[in-house]
Amino acid sequence: MRKLVLFAVLGAAAVGAGVAGAKAPLRATADIDVTFADPVLSSLCGQEVDVSIAGTFKATLFFDQSATPIREIDTQPSAPIVYSAPATRKSISNPLSVVVHTDYSNGVAPGAHATVTFTGLVGSVTGVLPPGAGRAVFDGIVLFVDSNGIPIVVPTTPISVSGDFAGQKAAKICAALA
Repeated sequence: MRKLVLFAVLGAAAVGAGVAGAKAPLRATADIDVTFADPVLSSLCGQEVDVSIAGTFKATLFFDQSATPIREIDTQPSAPIVYSAPATRKSISNPLSVVVHTDYSNGVAPGAHATVTFTGLVGSVTGVLPPGAGRAVFDGIVLFVDSNGIPIVVPTTPISVSGDFAGQKAAKICAALA
């Protein structure tokens, strides 16, 4: 029993020593209130569809042993997404419940490629993917690093998509806005 406890203590010390030099994660929050026309959803619905998102977004940026950013996790625990059609003056609101994982294996300098993975109820990736639920992985480009030190990335090219995208959720939104 003493050996088991000793190994547990030594193991914990080794794990602690392995992360002791790493920079603590950077946490940032931002209140977002944005509205934009969604070209993919507008095309699917046959009319202009605007998307509004308002709420607090949270980002956590993780670093390697040399304090280089390596990955990020973003959430928006209280941000509904509203789809509206100006022509019909109808709207529908859904919870935006997505986790975004970004891998910065190519660095965070502007122009660097990043892998961006959306999981959950994805609102829409403007110009690339209509709303749905599942998992969507994209190549992304780092645009800049904001004043909080968080890289701002735009998803560009889909790598893989699974779940319901351009399927039932988009059709239901279009029907509600007709």
